[in-house]
Amino acid sequence: MPVLPSGKKIELIPQMRQINFIDELPAPGFFWIDTPEDIRESNLPGETEINRPMKQVPLPKSIDEFLQYISIVVVDQSGFPEITDFTLKDFPPKGYLNRTDHGVWTSWIRSEPVRLYLEIRMSECFDQVEYLTRRNLWEAANPNAERGKQSLVKRYDLFLQNEAPEEKKKRHERNIKRAREYIDRLAAMEVTDRNAQVTWVDLLLEQLAVTQTWYDGEILLAKHCAADPKQLAYHIGYLKCLFEERKFTEVEKDVWEALKQYPKNIEYWQILINIFFYQQKYDDALQIVASAQAINPDNQDLLDLQYRIEKAMKGKDNQ
Repeated sequence: MPVLPSGKKIELIPQMRQINFIDELPAPGFFWIDTPEDIRESNLPGETEINRPMKQVPLPKSIDEFLQYISIVVVDQSGFPEITDFTLKDFPPKGYLNRTDHGVWTSWIRSEPVRLYLEIRMSECFDQVEYLTRRNLWEAANPNAERGKQSLVKRYDLFLQNEAPEEKKKRHERNIKRAREYIDRLAAMEVTDRNAQVTWVDLLLEQLAVTQTWYDGEILLAKHCAADPKQLAYHIGYLKCLFEERKFTEVEKDVWEALKQYPKNIEYWQILINIFFYQQKYDDALQIVASAQAINPDNQDLLDLQYRIEKAMKGKDNQ
């Protein structure tokens, strides 16, 4: 998501309800979203992700129609997020961004990677309906399957575990084919906008996670690194591909070198910490977290990693 010259960061938040938190099929031609009020106010007594309010809205016929289902969050320089009343359909209102910020925003939102991002997110609305339709058919044929609003996640897992093998294979092949098509489109893009280049890397990694063709990603990102070494997103994406290929020694060496030049870059620290975490070297991982926190105090991502490591250590001790 774009970082503007003023230091503000704009985040796009799709309103679509996650499929494992939906109880029933929507009306024909509709899908489920969280209500805008629900996104801003989530402190109702006894509220959980499962029972938060949602509503049915028409399936979008175009990306322009889909923009109304994307909420806008503005993150200030201190990292504080403001959930606004805006959607991507009406953002930014006149005078909300200064002239320089507005120009950078316009360049990013019109870029090819962002248009592809919106296309992918819009397709997920239709995926939601398709999943709910398949689940309803399966539950109708299996009336003894556990149901109820408080067991939605269990219903989600139960359905996927018992889905017919041929249907599971068909869905998997479709997802792989679609992800490969997205990767091909990304590879063909020539992206000059700096913020859009970051979005390009994020989308590429997202689709590589589907196809698991990390070596192809490594090769593609290595070319972009060589062509534009100042764009750290390319290098970070390249290292993430190596990480997924379990080339930990190579990644560790490259990350330490990068941190000499960019000690405040949280993503480099995250990659380094994860190398030791996934090898269950928890003490080493915690030492690196402490080093990163000394340079980046109160960073929430580092605090989350610390909690995750400490939790894993307790689990290991209890075995």
